[in-house]
Amino acid sequence: MLYVIGVGVGKPEFLTLEALEKLRKSDIVIVPKSKKSSRSVAFNVIKDFVDKDKIQFFSFPTTNDKDELKRAYDSQALMIEKLLNEGKTVSYTTIGDVSIYSTFNYLSERLKDLGIYFEIIPGIPSFVAFADRIKIPLSLKDESFAVVEMKKGVGHIVKLFEYFDTVVIMKVNNRIDELLEIVEMVKPKDAWLGKNLFLEKEEIVDLNKTDKINEAYLSLAVLRR
Repeated sequence: MLYVIGVGVGKPEFLTLEALEKLRKSDIVIVPKSKKSSRSVAFNVIKDFVDKDKIQFFSFPTTNDKDELKRAYDSQALMIEKLLNEGKTVSYTTIGDVSIYSTFNYLSERLKDLGIYFEIIPGIPSFVAFADRIKIPLSLKDESFAVVEMKKGVGHIVKLFEYFDTVVIMKVNNRIDELLEIVEMVKPKDAWLGKNLFLEKEEIVDLNKTDKINEAYLSLAVLRR
């Protein structure tokens, strides 16, 4: 059996009871990790709940090269197939929720092609946890909100405020200047940036009160008009 587990935002306490149950019953727990980074948020979340000898790291490429990505995920799918054929119970972990910008979504099509069934265990998305942290509602009655990547660009994101009351901007990272440009153009009532959320160097910034921010890892912004 293959379980795909959203482990939440980086805080072990955010793991659901179902996620803990599946992790503990698994023979193998796969933890994706960027080849460019020595750390894994998912690993830090689960490390105290899973025997270390059960953990296998999947170093995925951070590239736009489709051929390289295909090779990596094909290889990972075949490895999972082999483990399942050996009778292993396998869990694949991903930060946040599986349905939102997860590396697993590149792998799922390969697994489906191999006829591999998997069960998804939901996790707490980062923007939900952040909105609760700063006590800003994403939507009230008769309102709506959008979730968008920063790389969509200033013009695209500013346009969203014609249709949505709140816009969540994911993966801000080194596009701080563009984010500040959006805040200046939209002039939202609330504008907050979360950096390294629920990690050691967490920082929460009121974008309406600053114009200087360093590059942010694991960052997102919530803008509410």
